[in-house]
Amino acid sequence: MQLNPLLWLTKDVKEVQNEATYTLKDDAVLQAFYGALALVTSSGVRITQESSLRSVAVLACLIVRAETFSALPVRILRDAGAGVEEEDRTHAAYRLLTIAPNELMTAGEFWRWKQIHEDVTGNAYARIERTRSGALAQIWPLYGPRPDLNIAGGQAFYRYQGDDLTPRGDYLAGDILHWKGPVLRTPFEGASLIDLASEAIGVSLGSEQFFARLLGNGAHFPGYLEKEEALSDQDMEALTQQLAGHSGLLATGRLRIFDRGLKYKQNPMSMRDAQLTEQERLQLQKICSIFRMPLAMVQDLTHGTYTNSEQQDLWLAKHTITPICVDTERVCRHRLFYREPTVRAKWNLDGLLRGDYKTRSEGDAILTRGGILLRNEARSHYDLNPIPGLDRPLAELNMGVVSEDGTITSSDRGQSAGPAAALLAPLLADARDRIRCRYADDEQNGRSREDSIIGSVAKLAPITQAFALAGEHFDALGFVLASLPGDTRSTLSEEGSLA
Repeated sequence: MQLNPLLWLTKDVKEVQNEATYTLKDDAVLQAFYGALALVTSSGVRITQESSLRSVAVLACLIVRAETFSALPVRILRDAGAGVEEEDRTHAAYRLLTIAPNELMTAGEFWRWKQIHEDVTGNAYARIERTRSGALAQIWPLYGPRPDLNIAGGQAFYRYQGDDLTPRGDYLAGDILHWKGPVLRTPFEGASLIDLASEAIGVSLGSEQFFARLLGNGAHFPGYLEKEEALSDQDMEALTQQLAGHSGLLATGRLRIFDRGLKYKQNPMSMRDAQLTEQERLQLQKICSIFRMPLAMVQDLTHGTYTNSEQQDLWLAKHTITPICVDTERVCRHRLFYREPTVRAKWNLDGLLRGDYKTRSEGDAILTRGGILLRNEARSHYDLNPIPGLDRPLAELNMGVVSEDGTITSSDRGQSAGPAAALLAPLLADARDRIRCRYADDEQNGRSREDSIIGSVAKLAPITQAFALAGEHFDALGFVLASLPGDTRSTLSEEGSLA
């Protein structure tokens, strides 16, 4: 049944009553009352931002996007200079962004609200409450009518009609956090994905309603009754009453007897011919493409395997959650930290990008062996407490440094990471100084460089023997060359003396 509720305003009440009898059980009546201003799709289903949540596909995409984003840890980083950023847990924003933005919400609840509101309406607004000194105090979501952006006297401000927690008034743009959806209707306002994709969502809801009504009307495709003669009004009323008691799931399978010479004819189309399952899967794919949601994340494993499900998990992190995090970080830095340009908030995506346990552990091992990751930092990925002595980086002994001329020198030449190196560290430091002094004296006295190096190597014989007794190797020549000044090593390399 198709209704145009605006026509009711131009017709007499009795005229409308004579056309048909409507009840609140009729879905068309509900849509007429509650969705008169909604988008009427080609499927005949009216789509609003509220009614779209009745679509299982839309609801699943919204939940996955919001819950995944809200579960990510947030760090407050401060620029310490020289390219180093330090985490600052004493900053007021740390409590607001990671624990509770206000006294009524947790951080997880706030970020879930933000993301769902942004995906459904295209925009999400929050008010920043500051102390008299300008420090951050609380962040309140704006869940009332959409604020209007205005510019007066060169000053941008939002005019808000108010809600239960934020009074009506004008608020400076610097006190409003405004997150926009992926599609911008104007440079300053996001567009609702629900409104833009109303046709696809309408088909999805229409398919669900079609199957639901199919079950409610007897769990079979509709047929029709055939009779050569016309039926009187009394016969039609009696037939309608007879059919009314045989609809729905509870009446499925009952034998129906029709009098007055009526013959039942089955619709030739079957459930298989209608392809309801394929149709709903197609609509699920369309809606998932709008929200950039891998099918495995909404429990559609029709073509899922162990390999592609893991890749879809990584795809979700890189192409769905990463843009959300980056946009959120930029808005926070623009509004929360505009007075502190060296401070920023960063959402940590490492947990989503690590993959399965085997891949994660192999990656941590590679970074630890390369000295990029400390062993205690790797332990923190598995919620393990730090162990004393594991805060020093490791370096592989078989690695070398490539010079500009293409020669390769060992990065740890003449060094040892064993216990002997630690015990003999004072002697090695003294020997390094003596080698430099000897080389400078030999150069002034006209002694050749080769003789000076050979003599220094000979003087290191006791240290070489000490390492041997400890079961370790000591490269005396490498230690001498590493002890020489940098310009001297370059000159020796150019002359070929190092060979």
